[in-house]
This record gives sequence, C-alpha cells and structure tokens, in this order.
Amino acid sequence: MSNGVTTSRAEEWSYLVQDVDADGVATLHGHLTGFGAGLHHGDEAVPDEALARARATEERRIDRVVTLRLRMDGRLVDVQAGRFADALPHRLLALRLPPGPVERSAEWPLPDLVRTFAALLPSTAEIESQAMARLLEVHRVEEGVDAEIETTGWVRSPGGPAIHLSGSATWDAMRGGLVRRDLLARLTPSLPDPTRNPGSLHVRIERVQVG
Repeated sequence: MSNGVTTSRAEEWSYLVQDVDADGVATLHGHLTGFGAGLHHGDEAVPDEALARARATEERRIDRVVTLRLRMDGRLVDVQAGRFADALPHRLLALRLPPGPVERSAEWPLPDLVRTFAALLPSTAEIESQAMARLLEVHRVEEGVDAEIETTGWVRSPGGPAIHLSGSATWDAMRGGLVRRDLLARLTPSLPDPTRNPGSLHVRIERVQVG
C-alpha cells in the first residue's frame, strides 16, 4: 500500500514433497494453480491495463515450478523461484523453531527472515538487522495442537532506509507445518517526506485443506 493506493495479489500453490534426505531436508515442488490481482484507491476498485497484462503474464506462467528445500525444524535451505517478489511467499513458508522445548513467552532468533529483506537494501551499505519470534500460546484444536507465534524485526543501514517487520503465525505442532502466517513490512526512507507514504507490504499465507 502506498499513498492510499492498495495493490493486491493472490496466488494459490500446491506443494508436493519429492524427497527427504538422510539429514532430514525435504525437497518440495510448488505448482501455481490460481492467480488474481486488484488495484484499489481507498474503497474503490481502479481499472488498470497493467494489471490486465500482469494477469495474462501469470496465466502464461501457470506451469512454472518452484523448488524449495526445508529442514524439519522449519529452516529454509534453498528456494529456486527467481526474483524477490516471486520467491517471498515461498520463503515465508519457512519458520525456524527452537531446538528444544520452550515455555510461553519464550523468544528465539529468526535469521532467515532478516536475510530475506536485507536483499532489498543497497548492497554497498552496512546492514544491521534483528528478528525474533515469541511463543504466545499453545492451544488444542479439533485435529491437534496449534502454537501461536509473534514475529518482530527490522533491517536497516545506518543513516539510510529501514524496513520494520511485524507479524504472527500459527504452527501445527502435531503435523509440523505452517497453518497461517501474516507479515507486515513497512519502509522508512532515509529522508522522510511528510507528504508521501513510502508504503508497506502485507503478506498473508494460509494452508488450504484439499479433499
């Protein structure tokens, strides 16, 4: 969102585990099965030929495959998905978990999260970053146990732009997988302009049960 204009994009992906190696690293192939986009100014939809072209482009790429490699503790080993915008939703499927049992309010670092967004800052700048996860609660659901996790962080270059991160996630503690994740990234420019909103990015991921 920037200056009252919200651009939305929705994708539906199906993932299939291809292999799990001796170190517990799973290789997944993701296939795009649905796509949509929209542009709104306030509450009003804005017709935009560029969006129509984007939809047509995505329809032509419907057969593309994304390859991910994930560890059993939620760490991302590798993702092959092209540019930042294409890879971001797949990267956020990875949510690193602590190595041992934790109690409510326990915190642990998320280096994968800040590494993802550090790539947006100038490569010549010195980068400072921090991201943490905190366990809010664990509760029973119909089919098992879910953990609610809060995430916060920032990536910045001293005297330059910064990206502030905040979000939440629900982790299926029985199956060992992400149920839902929300992440808000806000840009703070090095020279703030009171007349302009530099914008923000909101990513939401939800697991959809099939069958």
